[in-house]
Amino acid sequence: NKEAQQVVPLLQKVLQLYASQYLLNFSSQAEMALLQAENEALEAAGELPSSGPAKEALEKLLTCDEEDWDSQLRVFAEGDSCSQEGLLAELQKKKELIILGMKGGMYEQRVLVEFLQ
Repeated sequence: NKEAQQVVPLLQKVLQLYASQYLLNFSSQAEMALLQAENEALEAAGELPSSGPAKEALEKLLTCDEEDWDSQLRVFAEGDSCSQEGLLAELQKKKELIILGMKGGMYEQRVLVEFLQ
C-alpha cells in the first residue's frame, strides 16, 4: 500500500507532462487543425471573442510546472494582459476541441480534459 502511495504522484506528474506537451502541440494534428480553423473563422466573424492574450497565457501555463501555476496566475491577475474570463474561455475552447476532435471515450481524451479542468 505504501508503494502504491509513492507511485500515484509519479503517475500524476507523468500524465500532467503528457497532457501539457500534447496540448502545446495538438494543433499540428489534422482533426484539431480543422476544428481550430472553424474557431478562427468564428472569431473573425465576431461570433467568438478574440483570445490572443488568453491563448498566450494558457500556453505559458502549459509550459510551466504545476507548482508554478499559482504564482503564474497571480501574475496574470495583477497584469492587464489577460482577464480571468478570457483564460476560462480559452480553456473551454481547448476542451471543446479535444471533445469534438477525438474519438469519444478514449482514455487519452479523458486525461486531457481532466488536465484542463
